[in-house]
Amino acid sequence: AQGRRVDFPAPVNLFHELSHAYHAMTGDTKTMFEVQAIIDENVFRAQYAVLTKRPMPARNIYGHDED
Repeated sequence: AQGRRVDFPAPVNLFHELSHAYHAMTGDTKTMFEVQAIIDENVFRAQYAVLTKRPMPARNIYGHDED
């Protein structure tokens, strides 16, 4: 799949990994655990964009920015 490079600042990366840990600890890990973490990450990306006043495109399940 062709796409643009995804900006992955440290807070976004950390949130993504903490999403995996949260779902593992609460026992609600889905079969597609990476998609589950990306969905959570996208919510955080939107919030992070507001706080930092910089664009933060959502990731899709293929790992590139949403168009």
